[in-house]
Amino acid sequence: MRLRVLLFLIILISIAGTTVVSAQQNTGDWTPPQIIFQTEGTLTDSKMALVGDQAGQLHLFFPHRPEGTTAYSIDYMYWDGITWSEPNDILVDPGGDVVSFITAAIDESAQVVHLIWHGTGDKLRYSSAPLTLAGNGRAWSRPQVIGDVVGEPHLIAGPDGALYVAYSNAQTPSTLSLVFSTNAGKNWSSPVFVASSPAGSVPDEPR
Repeated sequence: MRLRVLLFLIILISIAGTTVVSAQQNTGDWTPPQIIFQTEGTLTDSKMALVGDQAGQLHLFFPHRPEGTTAYSIDYMYWDGITWSEPNDILVDPGGDVVSFITAAIDESAQVVHLIWHGTGDKLRYSSAPLTLAGNGRAWSRPQVIGDVVGEPHLIAGPDGALYVAYSNAQTPSTLSLVFSTNAGKNWSSPVFVASSPAGSVPDEPR
């Protein structure tokens, strides 16, 4: 019997303004869960990335291994305010196997979306694409290794377009490191030591 895996996403839309609130009689309740993607393959149990842009659209990135395949891809869907798009695979880890802990950030001024993930061999990988072409696999830059990671990394885009990634450094156990880029991901700094955790422990999920 084939295992059917369902991906659920709950969307909460908050609408400001007395006219809209009065017209819709917003009670503040959550909307019912919707099935937006269904697969007979496998979805990882690690983090997916959901980000919103200034136009009010949502962009979802998640690891997916289709039935009959051995490698995970990064799939993409977007919500235009009414409906979700069909999923499209946009990236495959160069190591050919693991994709987990995806994090996304949007540089609104440049209209670029940036992705990092924990890839095969505990490599911290990075790629980017124009926001309007996020669903086109050919638009994504060639994934590059920017560190050696344990667990879940985190990415933010600064107001000046700089990128910052915090992660548990696999090269120096029990330490938290930071790498950054001042030119939209073209080049990255060497790891900067941030903090250490007690011996025998590993920092994870930095923010």
